[in-house]
Amino acid sequence: MDAGRPQGCGKSDRDQREVSEASGTLVPSVRGGALDVGQVLAWGRQTLQGKSEYPARDAAVLLAHAMGCSTSDLYLHPEKHVTQAQFDEYSSLIARRVLKEPISYLTGYKEFMGLKFKVDARVLIPRPETEILVETCLSVIEDMLRDMVRNMMRGTADDTPHHMLDDTPAAPGDTPRVPSPRPLTVADVCCGSGAIGLSILKHLPEVFAKAGVKPSPDGRAPCHEHITVGVGVQPGLGGPPRRHEGTAIPPVRLVLTDISPDALDVARQNAERLGLLGQVEFLLGDGLEPLRQQGLRGKIDLIASNPPYIPTGVISSLDEEVRCYEPHLALDGGNDGMDFVESLISQAPSLLAPGGYLIMEIGHDQADKCRRLLAEAQHKAMISRRSGSSGSEDEDTVEPLLWKDWRFIKDYAGIERILVARAAGSCS
Repeated sequence: MDAGRPQGCGKSDRDQREVSEASGTLVPSVRGGALDVGQVLAWGRQTLQGKSEYPARDAAVLLAHAMGCSTSDLYLHPEKHVTQAQFDEYSSLIARRVLKEPISYLTGYKEFMGLKFKVDARVLIPRPETEILVETCLSVIEDMLRDMVRNMMRGTADDTPHHMLDDTPAAPGDTPRVPSPRPLTVADVCCGSGAIGLSILKHLPEVFAKAGVKPSPDGRAPCHEHITVGVGVQPGLGGPPRRHEGTAIPPVRLVLTDISPDALDVARQNAERLGLLGQVEFLLGDGLEPLRQQGLRGKIDLIASNPPYIPTGVISSLDEEVRCYEPHLALDGGNDGMDFVESLISQAPSLLAPGGYLIMEIGHDQADKCRRLLAEAQHKAMISRRSGSSGSEDEDTVEPLLWKDWRFIKDYAGIERILVARAAGSCS
């Protein structure tokens, strides 16, 4: 068995022998310059038959990777010559695929939200269903921006949550001003490859457009195309409010956190590949703790997370591709799979701004457990508040309400997989 691989994930002598024998029948032809794409693809499909769920697809993807072309190029030009070096690399990839190593680790990337993310054995491979989590986050951010724009167009900050405003008072002698918006702060907790947070950031221009927001002239911050925001009517002076066009809406602040320095390294590489490195903060630490240490208590508008949620005892029964290759640190959610989920539900409110959101992927059977946790937290807080209001407790010890409301979003199979919980506060 390979060092560091879980029990039952060792190499099969039979698998190794079959790949070696199959490749040996082709090597002499390759050296003679006779092999073409069609022949090599046929060999790859045959070798993966019974070893992969999709032998034809995997064979094509791996050959395209080895030859540095697209799969469509292979099908369009089956007569194209395959060099010895290309076949050597391809046969090595096929041998690893026979041993169930995931395609994404073999090619080194995974497509997610229309973007290409670097992945390796240090991080989980992003799943298609996690795109629902990202799309939900983008929808929530769009709603936040619409509310901000609506209030700015009214020329008042009265209905805008206080934490979203820069309410620094005007200097003595200066004209009083309406507080201007602060950046929305988004945190991707247990970020892994960074696929969730970086996808949110990369797709923000589309969200700005839907919310009626466009880039400001300096290109650094978005602003609303038709906003006229000013100081409003000065108390005691009367008259129309002063206004100016194109008040800037600050950009979104993105923070990525993970307990694994290796995972953060992959996330940093992905941020650089996507041209986002200068717009992201990377924090090392367990769960929400690095956000606390960064002084973000009560300042985060949205926490997105795909935390570990697989019960410890279930991991040994997972598909070999997952069990033997993906990092258990990112899978293992404790005895019932709820360790990290429960921690986020109980602790996120202290970090979220009033009306902020926790949007989290959960296990296929964990929605009802989350409902109970959320309801219990509310019940406990309500009892505490009633006790405090009766005078039996000091007012400062009265526990605040944690969550205003919550809902669940179903995945493509109709299973409730995304929790959307809104913190209690002044947001309507």
